[in-house]
Parts: sequence; structure tokens; C-alpha cells
Amino acid sequence: MADWSMLPDDVLGEIALRLSCIKEFIYFSAVCHSWHHAHGMVKELWTFGMPWLLLAETTEDNPNHYRKLFCPINKICYQIKLPETFGARCWGSSCGWVVTFDLNLEFHLLNPLTKARITLPPQPTMPQYDVFDGNDSHWMRQYYVDKAHVVIDAERDSDDDWIVIASHGCFDGYIAYVRPGDQAWTPLVNSEINKGDTVRARAHDVVQWGSQLLIMFYEGTLGYCDMSALRDSQPAMIMEYLPAPLEILEELRLGLYRIYLVESFGDLLMVLRYKEEVHDPNDPTEWDYTVCYRTVGFEVYKLNFGAKTWEEVDDLGDVAIFVGNNSSMSVHASATYNCKCNCVYFTDDEWQFWGEPTLFGGHDIGLYDMENSVIEKVYDGDDVHSSFCAPLWFMPKKI
Repeated sequence: MADWSMLPDDVLGEIALRLSCIKEFIYFSAVCHSWHHAHGMVKELWTFGMPWLLLAETTEDNPNHYRKLFCPINKICYQIKLPETFGARCWGSSCGWVVTFDLNLEFHLLNPLTKARITLPPQPTMPQYDVFDGNDSHWMRQYYVDKAHVVIDAERDSDDDWIVIASHGCFDGYIAYVRPGDQAWTPLVNSEINKGDTVRARAHDVVQWGSQLLIMFYEGTLGYCDMSALRDSQPAMIMEYLPAPLEILEELRLGLYRIYLVESFGDLLMVLRYKEEVHDPNDPTEWDYTVCYRTVGFEVYKLNFGAKTWEEVDDLGDVAIFVGNNSSMSVHASATYNCKCNCVYFTDDEWQFWGEPTLFGGHDIGLYDMENSVIEKVYDGDDVHSSFCAPLWFMPKKI
């Protein structure tokens, strides 16, 4: 019988890096001395493979503020004590951090696994705060921020060189950012986009593209800003790169929709999410306030930089995309167990409807199979509903 403990360290390291589950990775280190040594050599290189779900908070019979993290790789929920997230809206990222915004109007970066936490400047330091001053903290938490994104300044090559970008949710078009050490949020000026129309200038998604920050606006206009302009924490101008592709978005804008930007292994993707209103079966003129809306499909387009046109993509190949209350991200499905290729994984992000007396968000969650145009479940539990923070994707990292 072969003695696996005698395998060379580099071979053992390659085996360890191919494990897709954190439990297996930890077990690997406990097999024997040589495996433990190989584990130590590669543990900083190992990744979790695909995003996890941070599920909605549960306050009933939960005095210690435990919250579930769902790992889609092994389909197991882990309960972690996360009082810092209770009562807060949260947005996930691809770099381990979750942005939280609570009823004290304070922002933080939180790593749900390591509990590392960084205080960000509070909401009253954001541009144009005084326009909405006077609304209570529940209103501010619910409506002031549409989405928060975390990007890493690639040219600095350090996880400590993060930038948090927040797009306002009040249909006013404001975007602001903050860097480590800042005492206040700094505006990204987008007056050149959509000619000052603040509704159309509202940002839907933000993605880092090399040394550029790309912003997808409400009506499909693509803007850009050089990342170097953000290093001095001074106001920076967003310029237009591409006008809205009206021929693509014409049908989309007739109903509920979302537009996402995804950097996917050298391609820039625009992901369109189609939603439909759900009406009361007993009164078709009224919404069904237990559901209200649901996702019915996705379309994906790739930017041809040479021609400056969006080209439809029918097959994502080995790629899986993750969108919702998070920085949009993509992974190679074949590198991770239980990850489906050619699919869009999504969570509920139609926050404008949440908070009504009979309506909670969280129900609109699943994966869309691009090949078969069908929607499948990704999580069967009932702890997804929330009036302010539905489940979200985040990529776990040991920051």
C-alpha cells in the first residue's frame, strides 16, 4: 500500500488547493505531520471557490445574535455569532468584506468569518446628506443607499487598499466613496452623465476594470473614472464611455428590472434581470403583497471594446455569475464542487418594496440556467425574509 505521507510537499500542496470545502481543507491539515506542513505552505493561496449566502437575521429565540451562513458547496449552514449585522442593511463583496449600515447611521466593513471590523465615516458625512436630513433612522437605513461596493486598488496590490463606493437609493444620482483613514465620504461627480437628469444618473452597479472604475447607470449609460483620481480622497469626475444601448434596453424598461456589471475573466459583461409583478389571484388589479414581484429571466451581453457595442452572450461556458445585494462577481464552475456552470445565481435586491406592513424581501432568490431558461432553488430554508436585509452573496476570505 502506498504511503501518502511520503508525497512531496508540492504535490500535497496541489491536492490541498483543489479541495473546495473549508471543512475538507481543515481535515487535510490534521491527517499527519507532512500533510499539516503542506497545508501551512498553501493556506494563504486556498480560496473558498464560490460565494456563500449570508442569510437574513432571526430575532426570535436568538438572544446571542447568531446568523446563518449557507455554503452552497456542501449545502450546509454554519451558525456564527454576528451581532454587528443585526438591524443593519448589508452588501456582500468578492474580497471577503460585508458592508453594514445600521440604525445609528454608521457604516462598517465586516469579515463574517474572522470578525475583523473597520469603522467607516458615518452617513451624515456623505454628500447631500442635508437634503434628506429629518427623516428617521429607519427611513435612512432603508432608502438612502441603494448599494455599496468594495473594490481593491489593483495597482497598490494590497488588501488594505480597499475603496468602498456607495450609490444613493433616493433617485438622486449621488455616488460617494471612502478610503482607509478618511473621515468623510467624497463625491464622485457625474453631472456629465445623462445631462443632469438625477433619476437616470442613479448608479445600478460598479465594477473595477484594471485601473478604471466603471459605473452602469439607471438607463444603461456606462461611465468611467480613473482609479488614480480616488487616491487623494478628492472629488472625482465620472465621464461617459458608452451611451445607453436603447435597442437592447427598450423591452427591459417596460417593467421591473436591474442591470449589473460583471468583470468575468477578461470580459466585461452587462447582465439584465427581468422581473414581473405578481398580482392578487382574486383581484388582478392589486399586487399580491405576500410576493409582489419575482425574477423571470436574464440576458447577458459582452462589451466589444473595439466596436464599442454590446454583443449578446447565449452561453457562459464554464462561468457562473452572482448578482444581488452584493458586488457582482463570477467564478469558474469547474473549479468548485456543486457550482453550476452557465448560470446566474441571484438574490432579492428589490428593496424599494420592503418595509410594507405585509411584505418582506428575500423570496426572490435562486439560479437561472442560461441553457434551459429555467429558475432553480439554491436554498430551501425559510430564514430568507427580511424587511431591510435579505440574503446576499459574499466571497469568504481569511483577511
